[in-house]
Amino acid sequence: MALLARPLISSRSAGISRVWGGSRARIMHRINLNLAGRNAPRRPSMKRDRWVSIGVAAILLELGAFAIHYFDTSRRLRASDDLNKELEAQIAPLQNEPGELRRLEEQVKQAESEIASLQALVKLRSSGPLKRLVELSKILSPGWQPGEAASSTAAFTPGWNSDNAWLSLYEERGPTIRIEGRSLAASDAQQFMDRLDLSSEFALPEPLKGTKEDNGWSFALQVRVEP
Repeated sequence: MALLARPLISSRSAGISRVWGGSRARIMHRINLNLAGRNAPRRPSMKRDRWVSIGVAAILLELGAFAIHYFDTSRRLRASDDLNKELEAQIAPLQNEPGELRRLEEQVKQAESEIASLQALVKLRSSGPLKRLVELSKILSPGWQPGEAASSTAAFTPGWNSDNAWLSLYEERGPTIRIEGRSLAASDAQQFMDRLDLSSEFALPEPLKGTKEDNGWSFALQVRVEP
């Protein structure tokens, strides 16, 4: 019986060993498959690559904008430095020569004074005695014409030679003016009075005296300032 039992046990053990060996082989095979799956290279994700590309493009754009701003700022700074150097070169002579600046200031003041004097003369020319003297010189000049506003009915001779009369006295006393002069003939004195009457600056000429002389005619008259 003992002999019979040993082969039975041996054969059973051999069967168990074959079963266990097969199971162990299958387990090891599964472990190897799992390890192989973990170590195998994975395919890159297209979505992740897309975001990476967008990020890189944004960084490049930012760098490009920064470079443009940097070069533009550098250009402006160089232009500003050049302008400052030019201004300093212009100011330097004035700083080194303060007398030149004072001389320029005096010239400006003198020019302003001359301008003020000219303006005063222009104002006098447009009103007052100076304006009446200017009108009187025009009356005794060739080509004078009465103004459109003249209301006198005095006779006017366009061809009268104004050189036939000349003045020796002009005196203003308030609204009254006394004029004295000489002429070649009494008619020349009358032509001068008519022109005064036709002028817009004088009114109501009145003869004061007229005297015949060997070489012509002397006269005196009074005229009022046109209001």
